[in-house]
Amino acid sequence: MNLLVNGDFSQPDVGGWWGTFDSIPGWTPVPDASVGNVVNPIEIGTATIYGVTGFGTQITELDSIANDAMAQSITLPAGTYTLSLQYALRAGVAQDSGTFSVQWNGIDWDFHPTSSTATTWTETVTGAGNLNTLVLEGTGLSDSYGAIIGNVSLVPEPTTVVAGAMLLLPFGMSTLRMFRKSRTA
Repeated sequence: MNLLVNGDFSQPDVGGWWGTFDSIPGWTPVPDASVGNVVNPIEIGTATIYGVTGFGTQITELDSIANDAMAQSITLPAGTYTLSLQYALRAGVAQDSGTFSVQWNGIDWDFHPTSSTATTWTETVTGAGNLNTLVLEGTGLSDSYGAIIGNVSLVPEPTTVVAGAMLLLPFGMSTLRMFRKSRTA
């Protein structure tokens, strides 16, 4: 179960084309401090328009009118999670235009895509036990051609699921006892 909202960038539906948006479900643009906190729009498009393969139907490009960044914040119990996404270089675009970074609670990973075929990246991350923030940021040449991102996912590791279930166990047992007691009365 993906804990992120709109990790596949299917909303809004761009009907086989592309568009730029001030925000999209689950994601908000991050102001660019290097240019006076300008907020660039989020670009969503159909993967085939960008000449990339191996993605779902819709993707995001991290350089709409200039390099942009988007964030999603999520409250999570403390534990470990698997963060994954697919990325590619837009077809026909220079590699130095398609670099990007992923940030999770202040930890940074930098990427330098070299292919227009989707590559899957997976990392184990730690939930802070409160508000957690994921940021996707274009870092290449700011020329309206950037990295292609799709299928962003955050799922709990099995140990986190078990720990959460164990926390609920006392409540479940007391409910079961109450149910049994009421049936025998």
